[in-house]
Amino acid sequence: MVKRQFWTAFSLTLAVYLLGIAAAVWVIKPPEAPAAEPVREAVEYSPDPEEDLILLGVMEGEEPVVLLLGFFPAQERMAALALTGEDALSGTPDALQRELEERYSLTIDAWLSGEPESWQQLVQGLGAATLTLDQDSTVTLDGETVILRAGRQRLDSRLSMALFQSGSNHAGELAAAWCGVFCQSAEELGSEELFTRLNGGFETDLSYAEIARHIQGLGWLGEAKVPAQAADPDDPAGITALFARSEGTNR
Repeated sequence: MVKRQFWTAFSLTLAVYLLGIAAAVWVIKPPEAPAAEPVREAVEYSPDPEEDLILLGVMEGEEPVVLLLGFFPAQERMAALALTGEDALSGTPDALQRELEERYSLTIDAWLSGEPESWQQLVQGLGAATLTLDQDSTVTLDGETVILRAGRQRLDSRLSMALFQSGSNHAGELAAAWCGVFCQSAEELGSEELFTRLNGGFETDLSYAEIARHIQGLGWLGEAKVPAQAADPDDPAGITALFARSEGTNR
């Protein structure tokens, strides 16, 4: 009799317990699963006027070359000026920068200065340039005379440097071609590698932070294959216009 009462009480208690659990499960809502991260659409790159970049390049040696290279992503254009032969200026890079800024009413961001060998190594690392010669051009390569025939030419680094130093009227066109080559290589190389190459064998005031700031704009110009305009050394007003910065810059 006692055992029977025990099992009856135990059964009732267990039933009540199970009913309580069922009610709790029914009433209490389970915690909601964490919300999934919203799918973010890829943001299309939009050139910033602050990414305008004007570089001064100085090729030292017996036949110096002064280059001015302008990259303007917000305007979707590039510009190049080559001063060779009698047009080439002399002095330290800082002095050249001040003179060019005053002459053409512009602001230069940074400069590179090095021997022809350093420029040749830099150019060689970026690849060959293609341009169209309107007439035969004579250059000196390793002490020998080489004639570059009129027409479409693909020039390696040694011929490029020789043409630069020859004072040819194609120097500006070649500088413009190298703007495109430089931009096409910029994004592929990345900030660190580009900084390493520009600092190899050169004196420069170009910092890593400046390269990192402009690398996306340079790569965008290269991907878009924007052709650079060659400035005429005899047209100061035209040079000023070609190197005019985008509206909205702090320069």
